[in-house]
Amino acid sequence: MTPRLTIASALTEAVRKFSNRPWLGHRTVSGWSFLSFLEVSEQARFFAAWLVRHGIAKGDRIALVSETSPEWLIAQLGIILAGAVGVPLSTRLLPAELRLRLDHAEPRLILVSPSQRGKTIALAGSLATPVSLICFDPPEDSPSNQPDSAQTQEAARAAENPCGDYLLFSKCREAGKQDFPAEELSRIETGMSGDDEALISYTPGTEGPAKAVRISHANYLALDSDMFRMFNTPRMLHTMIAVPVNYCCIHPAGISFSLLRGIPLFFSDEPESLPHNRPLPLKLHYPNPVFFLAEPWVIEKLKRKIIRAVEKRGRFMKALFNLGIRAGTAYYGDGFNKTPFPVRFKAWLAYYLANRFVFALIRRSFGCRLRLFTGGAGSVSYMDQRFFHAMGIPVFQCYALTETVPVISANISEAHKFGSSGRVSTGVACRILNSGGYPSGIGEAGEICVQGKVVMKGYFKNEEAEQNVIRDGWLYTGDMGYVDEDGFLFVTGRKSNLLVPQSGDRFSPEIIEEAIMSSSSLFRQVLVYNNRSRYSCALTVLDETRLAALAAESGRDSRGEILGVVTDAFYAFTRSPYWQKKIPASWKPLTFRILEEPFCEQKGTLNSAKKMVRERIIRSCQQILENMYAAGEDTPFNDANLEAVWRLTQKTLGVKV
Repeated sequence: MTPRLTIASALTEAVRKFSNRPWLGHRTVSGWSFLSFLEVSEQARFFAAWLVRHGIAKGDRIALVSETSPEWLIAQLGIILAGAVGVPLSTRLLPAELRLRLDHAEPRLILVSPSQRGKTIALAGSLATPVSLICFDPPEDSPSNQPDSAQTQEAARAAENPCGDYLLFSKCREAGKQDFPAEELSRIETGMSGDDEALISYTPGTEGPAKAVRISHANYLALDSDMFRMFNTPRMLHTMIAVPVNYCCIHPAGISFSLLRGIPLFFSDEPESLPHNRPLPLKLHYPNPVFFLAEPWVIEKLKRKIIRAVEKRGRFMKALFNLGIRAGTAYYGDGFNKTPFPVRFKAWLAYYLANRFVFALIRRSFGCRLRLFTGGAGSVSYMDQRFFHAMGIPVFQCYALTETVPVISANISEAHKFGSSGRVSTGVACRILNSGGYPSGIGEAGEICVQGKVVMKGYFKNEEAEQNVIRDGWLYTGDMGYVDEDGFLFVTGRKSNLLVPQSGDRFSPEIIEEAIMSSSSLFRQVLVYNNRSRYSCALTVLDETRLAALAAESGRDSRGEILGVVTDAFYAFTRSPYWQKKIPASWKPLTFRILEEPFCEQKGTLNSAKKMVRERIIRSCQQILENMYAAGEDTPFNDANLEAVWRLTQKTLGVKV
């Protein structure tokens, strides 16, 4: 039976129930601005009217290249109301990556933000299919969405543009208001079904070319009732912050959920628009969120910002903070199973003092209502989860894929376990299959397969890939994982990333990389490697701020001492009881190499989701990897690492090398 609930009918119902309730909030220099459910609906319908009057038909694709903003969502809803299909694209894509996606999607129109206009105009004329451009209006007082500083809006209009002059989004909405085809829009909405396509969302492209995922209205609205029960969501006065909305999982987990439940949705474009190496703001007094959806790298940067802020308060505050973190992690255990009473009693006094004089001040920066700080588009590390929980800030990990749209599983306040992705939603069937294709037992790793309303319609223009991952109604995710004795799902890594040493054993490098990085703040990036060799090795990138502090303490010429500290930090995970249970000694990398340049998007070694593109990293560092298996190189104390330490410390201390 074809589902009848559509995004259009959901919007109509939301306006009927919540009409003048604030829905979309966006911060500008002068404060927060708001749009009600009615205002959003009207503006979206005006844009839909303009699209229909300009020949956009059912199934036509329209791309959006923009940061998170209310205008972005208004445009997306307008596209859907016109019967077309939205194609959200990341602003982090390099020009070559953006061109590939635009040529593949063949959109009729491209909507761009002022900051993305120059890049998109430069590409538009060379696309395989002619395309027109619409530019979102630049807010006068918003620094993150100002036009390119090198040229004003008028100059940009005069610039060479083979596609013709672009239009302003506000002018399109105004024209749609003046010439509003009410009957035609009503006919389009009536003819929609839940099986119709609403979005095409591209995967990050971590494993080869990105795939275009076809998402239906039913996918978009799936699991609303399950999520409502899962998160125990109050019907009123509930706030979410979603960052960023170009990720597919944010749509159902944030946007559609707020649409169906009347939840105010506040957009923060700061993490999306700031460069990866810039500090993040840390004040959320207003909008005082209850839900905060963020990427793992944002959570990690917030952690580092908190640590730096505490260190600036002096030695006593730093010591009390560190004591409180240790006491808090001991007190909460794994989050699900209570630690023995003697352990909690011993930790109580230190935790009370730190909570009273340090943690309470930090929590105030996040507002006073935060109940769920959730990581999407990647995994929040085990240690980061424990770190934030120790301060009373609930950071939870969930599990979702572009191909599954909403969450497959999630941790919640009432039932969570650090390191896991939570329990599987009641609306999803999940099974773990071992290498032989049979169901795995408790704690036995295998490929995660799911079935239900969450599964995509398929891949756009890629039937072969679709048939490979959807078999007998089950989506084979390509992720490895297991379910423990308490029913929590643990995701250990990608099946395609499994390392096979000389012994023939198979293991996921991701779990070792997480262990290394979460056990020491010295490491910014780690890639573990083994290609049927007798031991594993790793490529590492050091955190320059921590290295600078270490160099200042040790002196410029103590490269051996610094390398010793780095080596000790690299193997710190082997002293953790938690990681000792997870990682056998035979998996431990025997050596590592310190790289002087980080993996980055510009070199193609990170994708737009800031995940490592392993194949490219291995290819570009092939000689370095081979050298680590040469005679005398099976130890971290080698000439290459000593040279790298010296050059990096000189750089951090401001000395030219």
